[in-house]
Order: sequence, then structure tokens, then C-alpha cells
Amino acid sequence: MERVEVGNAYVNRHTTGAIVRRQPFGGWKRSSVGRGAKSGGPGDVDRFVTFRRRGDRPSLDAARASYRRAWAEQFGVAIDRSGLRSERNVLRYRPVGAVIVRVGADTPAADLASLRAAADVTGVAMDVSGPAEDDVALAGRLPTSGAARLRVLTDVDEAVLVACHDAGIAVDWTPVTHDGRVELPCWLREQSISWTLHRHGRIPGHHGQP
Repeated sequence: MERVEVGNAYVNRHTTGAIVRRQPFGGWKRSSVGRGAKSGGPGDVDRFVTFRRRGDRPSLDAARASYRRAWAEQFGVAIDRSGLRSERNVLRYRPVGAVIVRVGADTPAADLASLRAAADVTGVAMDVSGPAEDDVALAGRLPTSGAARLRVLTDVDEAVLVACHDAGIAVDWTPVTHDGRVELPCWLREQSISWTLHRHGRIPGHHGQP
């Protein structure tokens, strides 16, 4: 269970039929789109929302504190929202393998520092592709980069997007955010696990009628 590379896993049972909340559905690899938020899951609506920063940019300390709080309360823990006795339905988050962040000359240093903080909290390797690396060079190394996502914070040539498609690398256009609930999913993958806790209707340790 710690090593399985799937978006939805079933233990000792057939599929649940992707029931909302009980087991939201969405894959990890080519069955996913973008960051792969699950249909019927807590991050489903966020797929259709564009977040923009309002007001002054928070300090790095404030951003880091928000990331750590979101990790401790939501993304770094396995949560079973259904609470069934006969079945465990866990939603948990796993860090992506690596993220390449494409930045331009106009990318604020404070944003890059915030991304490093988010990568540190989630345990994701972060590789920065800066202005010194042109799009042709970036496209050429993507297939062997080992990256799962390309975070784009500047304009990129179509060749980069084609290379991402061919290499199975998701392109994430999300702007840098300093709220942990919004930022951390850029570094994580959702995983649903449905685990049967009974055998022929009898729950282990339960001696009454099922």
C-alpha cells in the first residue's frame, strides 16, 4: 500500500463505482488531467477556479506557516470522511516525483522562495529552469528529467508543451499562491483507498449480527 502507483486502490474487494465522498475517482498517470484532482473529492471544485492574489504579498514566514498548517491538517494525513465500520475509505496525498519550475526574468524572487518552501514541506524535488535555459534545451531534457510536472510561471514555446505531452509530464499553470490549501496540491497527487473490513458480512471482533 505504501508503494502502489495508482489513483484509486481496492483492497479485498471489487470497485466501489467511484461513489462521491466515499471514493472520489481519478487516476495518476495518463488517466489524469493536469494535477488530477478527483471527481467527487474535496478538491474537485478547485479545478474550475482561478485563484489570484489580492492585496500585498504575504511574507515568506507567513506562507511557510500556511503550508505547514495545511500539511498537518489536510494533506499530510489520511482522512476517512465516510466513517463506515465495514469499510475503510481513505483519501490521502502522495508527493509527486519531481517538479520543474519554469521561471522568467520577471518572476519575483519572493515567489520562487515560496515555491521552495512548499516543495520542502511536501518533500518534492524541485528543479528550476531559468532564463539561461532556452525552450529548446528544456524540451530536449524533459523526457529524461524524471519530472512529473512542469510548473509554468512564464511564457513557453509550444515545443515545450509537446515534449511534456510525449513524456507524460503534466503542465501546471497555477500562479504562486501563499495559501497552503491552494498551493500544496501543485506538489501532490490524490489517492483513494477502499478497504473491506468484513468477511462474508462479519466484521472482525464483532460477534453480533452484521
